Amino acid sequence: MPTYRRRRDATTRHHARSERDHSSPLSKATPHLSQLYSSRDLRAILGNCSDMTLWRYRKSAGLPAPIKLAGGRYGRNFWRREAIDAWLASRAAATA
Repeated sequence: MPTYRRRRDATTRHHARSERDHSSPLSKATPHLSQLYSSRDLRAILGNCSDMTLWRYRKSAGLPAPIKLAGGRYGRNFWRREAIDAWLASRAAATA
């Protein structure tokens, strides 16, 4: 027997949207791309690590949260240069 997903009406969708975190980086002014590291750039800086390693650093080592550009589910992740540089400096100071 096939299962059917319940279709949400407009009020349910609006309610789900209003429950989201309104402190999204996209609600702020998006910085110029020269002020951002792409996922590829950041992986190269950290020694050619994988996307999974970036996720682990974010969960355990305090890597700053990325900014998702192009919106939606398939947006690209970018990190602010000053936040990454400060994070790398704090990691270097902690190991020294």
